[in-house]
Amino acid sequence: MNKAHQVSIDLRESIRQIIMRLAVEAGVKNPDFFSRQYLLLIGGASLMATIEQSPEGATFAQTALSVLIDANVGD
Repeated sequence: MNKAHQVSIDLRESIRQIIMRLAVEAGVKNPDFFSRQYLLLIGGASLMATIEQSPEGATFAQTALSVLIDANVGD
């Protein structure tokens, strides 16, 4: 594996760990699973922005994140 690829893997994992820590603090039911889903939203929004040259993916990701949070926090 080349160094740049390893750096991107390490950065992604660092972001996931931050999300997971915040999820634990917020009382998310399964912080590990939630953090992976959240990263999927980030990646999808980023890919959409790159391919379509539009920030619209961020809006879609925000909406999906609201649903994800509602499904994972609370009762």
